[in-house]
Parts: sequence; C-alpha cells; structure tokens
Amino acid sequence: MKRQFERLHAARVGEGEGGFTLIELLIVIVILGILAAVVVFSVSGITDTGDQAACTSSRSAIETGLEAAYAKSNPKAYPVDLAALQASGMVGELNGVTATWTVNAGPPQTISGLTVSTPTTTC
Repeated sequence: MKRQFERLHAARVGEGEGGFTLIELLIVIVILGILAAVVVFSVSGITDTGDQAACTSSRSAIETGLEAAYAKSNPKAYPVDLAALQASGMVGELNGVTATWTVNAGPPQTISGLTVSTPTTTC
C-alpha cells in the first residue's frame, strides 16, 4: 500500500512517468465545451445586432435620398421606386437591399409605407 502511494505521489509531483490523469483531461474538455457554447451564443447576438444596424442605415439613406430627390426635381415629385431613386443619383449602390413605398398624390406629395429589406432582416 505504501508503495502504491509513493508511486502515485511521484507521478503527481513530476517524478517518474508524470502526465495528466483521465479525470483532469475530461474536466478540461468539459470546461472548453462550456466556453465554446458561450462564445457561439454571444456571436449570434452580435450578428443580429449588426444586421439590424445595416437595415436601419439603409433605411436612413433611402429616406434622405427620397427627400433630396424631391427637393432637386422640377416639378416636385418623389421617385416611384428604388431604381428611379438610384438613377436620380441621390442614393448609391445598396447591395442586396430592396425597398418599397407608396407615393401619395398631393399637393404636396407624401411618402407612406416605406419598407426596407436586406438579405437577413426587414425594417
């Protein structure tokens, strides 16, 4: 019995064969698994926030472009769709963005129902 204890003690303090026990390795694997799960859930929340921010930014750009196109046009009229808005030069390339709105007859004309969609979200 004393000999087994000495062998075990020698392995634990670095004398003899050394190395990690099976329990120690399993504990490390479990801890790494828990950390990986936490990171995956954190990253998914970050991408959702980024998608929403991109959609909001695109919507703001379209709203500003609509007002600029209206102010620049003579007679005063809003573009009827996104292609017309981009053709007016008031909005640059919006990759993967679709937008719809309704132009209400005036005078003065108004816009309602602006919906902007990106490949991942709608705002």
